[in-house]
Amino acid sequence: MSKKTVIIFVIVLSLGVLFQTMVIIDYYSENFNLGFFRQKNETGTYYKSLDANISDKFFVPHEIIIRFENRPFVIRSGENLFDDLWNDSRDVVDSVLTGEFSESILSWDQVCGNDGVTVALGNYFPVEYIELMIGTENNNDSGFLIDKFMIIPGESGMDVYFHTDDSVYEFKAMQPYGLFSKDNFHNITDLLTRDPNYNNSYYTDIYKVISKAVWENYIEPDILISNDLSHHIIPWVFAGLPDTINDYISIVGKEKSESRDALMDDAVSAIKRKLLIRSNNLFTTHFDSFGNLFFINQFNLYKIEKDGWVSYNYTPGTEGDERGSIGNAFTNAYETINTISGLASEYRGELFVSGVQVNEDSYTFRFDYKYNSMIVAIKDENHAALITATATRTIEARMLPLNFSKMAEDTQVEIPYIFNFGSNLRLNDINDLNAIEAYNIYVGYGTFSGNQNLIGPVWIIEEKSGKKEIYNLQRGDE
Repeated sequence: MSKKTVIIFVIVLSLGVLFQTMVIIDYYSENFNLGFFRQKNETGTYYKSLDANISDKFFVPHEIIIRFENRPFVIRSGENLFDDLWNDSRDVVDSVLTGEFSESILSWDQVCGNDGVTVALGNYFPVEYIELMIGTENNNDSGFLIDKFMIIPGESGMDVYFHTDDSVYEFKAMQPYGLFSKDNFHNITDLLTRDPNYNNSYYTDIYKVISKAVWENYIEPDILISNDLSHHIIPWVFAGLPDTINDYISIVGKEKSESRDALMDDAVSAIKRKLLIRSNNLFTTHFDSFGNLFFINQFNLYKIEKDGWVSYNYTPGTEGDERGSIGNAFTNAYETINTISGLASEYRGELFVSGVQVNEDSYTFRFDYKYNSMIVAIKDENHAALITATATRTIEARMLPLNFSKMAEDTQVEIPYIFNFGSNLRLNDINDLNAIEAYNIYVGYGTFSGNQNLIGPVWIIEEKSGKKEIYNLQRGDE
């Protein structure tokens, strides 16, 4: 074999080894690596729409309100009527966003006084995110944010209004659809007014008791507050950290010894296997003086904090990246949520997207938990998870993985609670209404601190920023 042939053979062999090495690195680093074989400036989508199961899970309204003859009824998730109304609402929004709509001369205060159905998303969402979740193929580049919309059935058609971050938009005289035809809407309102306990559920009569003039700068014009003085028993639940993290926390504070070090190795290995899966051998393990645990390689850093929070950072940040499509960015965020949630058992609670922020070079997705269709508020935290991602990769993440479980029937806490607005104001010594900045007021679960907690219902006042103030809920047995 000639010297020239040998040189060519060595070069080809070296290139082959290099190629295989990069494939292995790309494979084992999953979606958090540098992306050697991924296009760095990719801004298109690699799918037409999200899987329906994903959008059904992560895109659910905070509440649906049926207003009839100035009587509002709140239809909450978990009720059959909620699902039917939401499915038809998605189709209506799909039609509107692919059509022609215009800015309305009406204020939202004027719109929401009509009979109809209001769908409150719970926060402001970019219109392109809404299109992604409902499967609209049109790419609307309007740039506005929608937090709620109202469908008003009429004799000759229905009108649809969107409440945005700076205005109200309308789509007039739309062909009646599904439950929003005049006859179907009247059938629903007849059912609610005649039988408030329809379908073994309850629809609480609520109304706004404080005038817009009083709360003009503090509260949404259509926020609904409970006048319900009846008693409701809401089951308490356990919410705790995954066993793998609990094991680590219980060991890290112990005095160093040979047996303690062996237990520590087992606990760290268990977390590493669940969190990093195939790539766990590519990360080194580190500890700081506060007992926090780190897994690090060239581009990625995971941190398991002593209080159970799990964070991730892609160390180069967004350098060289573009924000790209919101669909690809959400897919990366979804994969990250699944990865960190893998630390918990099958009783993970129900995560939903509670907000989306469009940054200059990325997107930030906010997630929160629901249990028994009620939002779980975490003490001193606005959200259960924050994921910042581009169309190429996740840039940073922080999440509290939780397990949820029911109490045994013989130990269940059965305390009656009252949802009434005035009662809860007095209970919590809230005397100045102008001190409240309310975007949502509702009953949820809270709070979480420590490794294993029994949590019960609380009264939550939420601001537009997502900040949640947690208050005691009036008991009916006191």
